[in-house]
Amino acid sequence: MQALLLGALLLVSPPPPVAGHTRVIDYHPTHMKVASTASGSCWTGSIAANRPDAYRCMTGNEISDPCFVRDAKSVACPDIPTADSGLIIKLTKPLPDNRVSGAATPWAMSLAGHVGCRVGTGTVIDGFPYYCTGSLVCAEASAPPQSSQFFTECGTGQAGPSGAHVVSKKRYAVITIWR
Repeated sequence: MQALLLGALLLVSPPPPVAGHTRVIDYHPTHMKVASTASGSCWTGSIAANRPDAYRCMTGNEISDPCFVRDAKSVACPDIPTADSGLIIKLTKPLPDNRVSGAATPWAMSLAGHVGCRVGTGTVIDGFPYYCTGSLVCAEASAPPQSSQFFTECGTGQAGPSGAHVVSKKRYAVITIWR
């Protein structure tokens, strides 16, 4: 009977994810490839990245977050962390004070299956703050005890009468985390 029960549990459990470990990168914009430049300013600390050198900035009517201090006169706003390219904002005003507390938080991650994710800085579905390629939304990544491999749960956001929720959930191995 126990063998039958164990067999039934194995049938409903998802297949094991890709073995390995998650690479955690403390992002530095010093070598970011410049995709574009603009003039603008930063008015507050980043919502996406909890770091003292991360800001929320504007160029015209466009908000960029996170943008990381390059030097006293510019910030780098990466578009695609895997390509390490993005926007350089030439500052028109000095940076404001940015006092943060706690550990640096992940602002982007890449998942098995070539899925890229960035933390949302606007309206997000509760518990699923990452917007990803393929119209996925994902939860924060976590690792089992004594493991260096992180995982996340992702699915498709769907509007409903009581608000947005996530359907077709699937577990993904996290390949890289940028914080």
